Amino acid sequence: MINMKLILLFTFILCTSAKDVLTVTKDNIDDTLNKNEFVLLKFYAPWCGHCKALAPEYERLAKEGQQDVVYGEIDATVETSLASKYRITGYPVMKWFVNSSEYEYRGGRSFDQMNNWIKLATSEWAQHLYTQSDVELFIDSMKEGEAAVLSSDEEKDVRSVATLVPNVRWGWIKTYELPDWPKGTLKVLYKGYENDTKCFPEPCICLLYTSDAADEGLGVDLGGRRII
Repeated sequence: MINMKLILLFTFILCTSAKDVLTVTKDNIDDTLNKNEFVLLKFYAPWCGHCKALAPEYERLAKEGQQDVVYGEIDATVETSLASKYRITGYPVMKWFVNSSEYEYRGGRSFDQMNNWIKLATSEWAQHLYTQSDVELFIDSMKEGEAAVLSSDEEKDVRSVATLVPNVRWGWIKTYELPDWPKGTLKVLYKGYENDTKCFPEPCICLLYTSDAADEGLGVDLGGRRII
């Protein structure tokens, strides 16, 4: 009898912890964004075939995915003012919000793809750096064969890219007062191995990319993704 009670209690906890997709309208969107740290919003049209295919995956995400996230949906054919505000021109479109700040959702549309992207997006996405000493310690702590990205760009711009390249260390410089790091600077570093032909005889830090070279059409691939 005790075991049955425990099973029923456990079932109740599982059922009550799972969430449904929240219907978001112009009347509750401000509260939704302002009162929750993480919000994923799906804009859809009832007649859209891709939206219908996404619906069960999104409902599963709300029930089985990260539970510190609010999963909402907006019927863009009804909430036309919201569709205009968030520049919705096709369906479905998903928008990611962190503390009310809007980011582009860059994941896939299956449950696994969405859930994996959100796990990365809700984790500590970068080491926050405030001083030149912080920057130097970040670089000195790099391991052989490790790539890292340092940027003093706007948080939402850097963060949206960082979630795409989880196997690279990210350092975000939160001040624009460091001489070598004016606003908008981005550098990609790589620590070579011992006896690497570029670093012989000791491991060294190679600068793979700097935003100063952007006009020359340069870029870099990290983790199979071209990030700039």
